[in-house]
Order: sequence, then structure tokens, then C-alpha cells
Amino acid sequence: MPKFQCPFKKVFDHPYIVSKEKPNDLVSLAYQKAVDNLMYANVDQKYQVISVIPTMKNDVLANLVANLGYLIAKQHKKVLLIDLDFRTPRLHVVLKSGMQKGIYDYLFKGLDFKEVVQKDQVYGFDYLLIGEAINSITQVLESNKLNEMIKLAKEAYDYVLLISPSVAYHKDYLSIAKLSDGILYVISKKTSNKQIVDSNFRSLKELHIPILGSLLIDFKEREKILGIPLL
Repeated sequence: MPKFQCPFKKVFDHPYIVSKEKPNDLVSLAYQKAVDNLMYANVDQKYQVISVIPTMKNDVLANLVANLGYLIAKQHKKVLLIDLDFRTPRLHVVLKSGMQKGIYDYLFKGLDFKEVVQKDQVYGFDYLLIGEAINSITQVLESNKLNEMIKLAKEAYDYVLLISPSVAYHKDYLSIAKLSDGILYVISKKTSNKQIVDSNFRSLKELHIPILGSLLIDFKEREKILGIPLL
């Protein structure tokens, strides 16, 4: 199958949610293992809001989070995916949904939280997009109103997965991490090295927010695993 060309002229490894379309694929089984481990780590439901943060810019992050969301929803959990990568949003591309409304409408047009959340009947989770482009991103991420939105999401859902930009390029991840109960750290073997991984890991630890585990992608089994526990 040819790779899917998205409007940002980047390429996805999968033009679909592989966990649904190919549940017995090795990639799907790896996603399932990650979700199982997350469930075990969260048996007391302490970690409802989880930010998914890559060590480097990663074009497949939204696809990865959608796979996790789909598998968590299959566990009869209410799941909400929120795209907080204001600079390069991609969740609407993965879901092929368009971006008619979203966070912008909640923050600046007075729409109710329930009005901006969209439901995906195919994958079983709800999602919240950016909507219109937002300026002054740092101020928005640190605003009381966005914090209130996350609290509303926490009251309505078992799991809220926040899609974050990488640690390497912007400080947005700091504000997003502070909105969450825990962090999933995504490491790309293709674009990272041990020095970068260790440095960014230390930056995340300084936030004093639990790091629930790491997801290593673009990884070949014969290669040496980087020295951070995998989820």
C-alpha cells in the first residue's frame, strides 16, 4: 500500500489506525502491550490526564496517540484525545476530519466544552482539535480557561490524552505537561541519540510530574535499547 501524503508534505508509516485495521500486526501488538502496561500502572486511576511528549519532532505522534486511544476505548473506558500541538497540529489529518471547530471556539467564541468535542464513531474515542490558528501560544497554554477545559475533560472521561510538541524545539511541552497527571515519553530511534534522550529526560524529570514510561519507536530488536525503562 502506498504511503499516505498529508497536506504538510510529510509521510505516515500507516495511513490508518493500524490497531484497528490490522489487529494482529506486530505494530498493533506492541501498541496493545503499551496499553496493557499503562492500565497496570494506573490501576488506582491516579493518571487520568496523560501528556504524550516526543523527544524530537515526530510526524507520526498523532497517529500513535490515536492508536493508544482506540485500544484504551476498547477496554470500555471513556477516552478523549486533545491536540495541543498548536504549531503543527496533525490529529485532524490522521482522522481525516477537517477542522471546523475546536479549542479556539471554546476559548474565544464562547462555545461550551461539549459543543467543541467531536465523537469518532469508528474508533470509539472523542477528540478535540485546535480549530482556528491560535497566536500567543504560551499565554493560551498557561491560561486559566484552558486549565478549566482540562478539568472539565477530567470530570467527563476516564482518560484524556494530550498530544504535545517535542521537548527539543519549543517550550510548549512544559505548559502541557503541567496540565497532566503523568507523562508518556516517546523516543524515536531514527531521530534521537542517547545524549538527546538523556538530556530531555532530565528536563521532564525536573517538572516533578510522574513519567509513566517510555515508548520507543523506529526500533530494531537487535539494536541496543536506550537506557530508559520502556512502558
